[in-house]
Amino acid sequence: MRRLTKHGVVPSINTLVDIGNLVSIRYSLPVAFFDQAEVSGMTTVRFADGGERFTDLGSQEVVNPEPGEVVFVDDSGLVSARRWCWRQSAESATDSTTTDVLITVEGHHDEADADVGAALA
Repeated sequence: MRRLTKHGVVPSINTLVDIGNLVSIRYSLPVAFFDQAEVSGMTTVRFADGGERFTDLGSQEVVNPEPGEVVFVDDSGLVSARRWCWRQSAESATDSTTTDVLITVEGHHDEADADVGAALA
């Protein structure tokens, strides 16, 4: 929403991201698509202990989230996103080769159940 408000347009990235951006704008909810190719086991949303591994989009530097930060993390400690889905990892970014994707739609407000349900539909 900030990008749309500030620039008047959201750039096209790829089909999955474009769909997520459209749904996010339509329902004013954070939407993310996470490529599952690099994921080991299950993805869990939890507070970081600080030992997890995160590589920011466009970077190759591995960093550790701050302890207590909300992360989407797999069984091996690889972080798909941190600060809820606001910062996505390089490993989880979708592209034209993505065949297995985890879709998240976040709602943290009183009407979240209805809004998330509508966005998923």
